[in-house]
Amino acid sequence: MQIEMKEFYPIANPQKIIGTLRVEITDLGFQLLGVMVVRVKDRWHFSLPSRNGVDRATGKKVQYPVFTFLNKEKHVALMLAIREQGVPFIEAYQKEHGEPSLSQADPIIETVKQTIPNDKSKSAPAQSSLSLNK
Repeated sequence: MQIEMKEFYPIANPQKIIGTLRVEITDLGFQLLGVMVVRVKDRWHFSLPSRNGVDRATGKKVQYPVFTFLNKEKHVALMLAIREQGVPFIEAYQKEHGEPSLSQADPIIETVKQTIPNDKSKSAPAQSSLSLNK
């Protein structure tokens, strides 16, 4: 399977490297966004995008894949290609940008923090313009 790593989006975490990858699957002509990456010590874990839900019969949390190949060999080939190319791609990203950490201030988060009032008791209650009575 022909793939190309496009971008790594890190998420700040001091204990482990965590983030998502954007991968182009060139022979199928689409991009796969949200490939989760977690590295703890020397172990790398990659998982395809999924949604969380609750199994109605058991009440347990479950993960549902966003997509799946009907052919199991294609799924295995995709995961192998992502692992083989993903690790060096992320390591090159880290060398260029440095490893993310919680101590690095994110300008977007800092802007949001400045716009949120500190004392919620002084803020007026939210008013709804929607009326259900007709």
